[in-house]
Amino acid sequence: MEVGGNNQNVERLKRASRRIWTKQEEDAFVTILEDLVTKDYRCDNRSFKLGTNLITEKALTNIFPTCGIKVNPHIDSKMKVLRKQYSIVYDILSKSGFGWNDVKKCIEVDNGQGAETPADIVDDINRNHVIDNMGDEEESLN
Repeated sequence: MEVGGNNQNVERLKRASRRIWTKQEEDAFVTILEDLVTKDYRCDNRSFKLGTNLITEKALTNIFPTCGIKVNPHIDSKMKVLRKQYSIVYDILSKSGFGWNDVKKCIEVDNGQGAETPADIVDDINRNHVIDNMGDEEESLN
C-alpha cells in the first residue's frame, strides 16, 4: 500500500514543480525567437538550428536574471506547447470561412458562406491531431 502512496507523492511533486511563465517572460521568449529567425537560426526544414534553445536560455537569463528558466524542461516544454498551438491555428485558418484579424490578433469566422460550424472544425482538427500523434513522427522545430 505504501508503494501506491509514494507514487502519488511523486506525481504531486511533479505537478507542483511545473513552471508558470509570466506574460513578460513569454513576450520576451517570442521576441527572442523572432530575432533568431531573422538571424538565420532556422534550417531549411523550418526547425531551429542546434543550440538555439541554449542561446534563448542565455538571452532570457540576461533579461530576467532570477527567472531560473532552463532549456530542459522549461524552454523545451514551451516550444512543444507553441508548436501545438500554432498547428491548431494553422489548421483552423486552412478551413473555409475563417480568417485572421491582424488588429485583434485573433481568428474570425465568416458566417455568410456556408462554412462549417466552429464545433465541426474543432472536431475535425482534434480527429486529425489524434491520427497525427499516433504515427512515429517527431516534432522538428527543436
